[in-house]
Amino acid sequence: MDLCVVPTIGFDLLYAFVIVRLDRRKLVSINVTRNPTAEWVARQITEAFPWDEAPKYLIRDRERIYGTIVRRRLRAIGIRDKPTAPASPWQNGFAERLIGSIRRECLDHIIVLGEVHLRQILQSYGRYYNEIGTHRRWTRTRRLPPGSADRKHQIVPHPRRSSPPLRSSLKFSVHTAAFSASSRNFDLNGQARTKQSNPIILPA
Repeated sequence: MDLCVVPTIGFDLLYAFVIVRLDRRKLVSINVTRNPTAEWVARQITEAFPWDEAPKYLIRDRERIYGTIVRRRLRAIGIRDKPTAPASPWQNGFAERLIGSIRRECLDHIIVLGEVHLRQILQSYGRYYNEIGTHRRWTRTRRLPPGSADRKHQIVPHPRRSSPPLRSSLKFSVHTAAFSASSRNFDLNGQARTKQSNPIILPA
């Protein structure tokens, strides 16, 4: 989970809060507020994860907004709190990348009018991200064993596309290219001299 700041047309600052799952990169929750507090974040976590779908751990940064109330709420739901190291945003790479995608694909092309407007835009983008996004098409085409908790990337060959394997042993031979009249130049005395040609390596 992570927060991002969004300016409006009146130069007000709104805060967008996102929660994304790591296994399928599904956007679980996205909401907007003017004054983010620990109570508001704790309520968003409760609404995002029902009791039977709570993850094992939750990665967050070390902002002050994730105070004691948020940690108590995570402990009550049964989620292990895993804060990142100081000044290490790459440790929360999935959320950071999602926020970057929201900015590049959506917010950089729209002038936000207010809180309600931004909430409508982000909810619409969330439906696109979960249903039509490129990462969703990739995960749907993967062939994963049913019931596997720890999913790993698998390469599935296309049934109609195949390429011949490279030859296991490639032999190379050295050939000297024959020089022509154009490969001649002249020295200071006006006498023609022949340029030495460099060897060319060709496959046998």
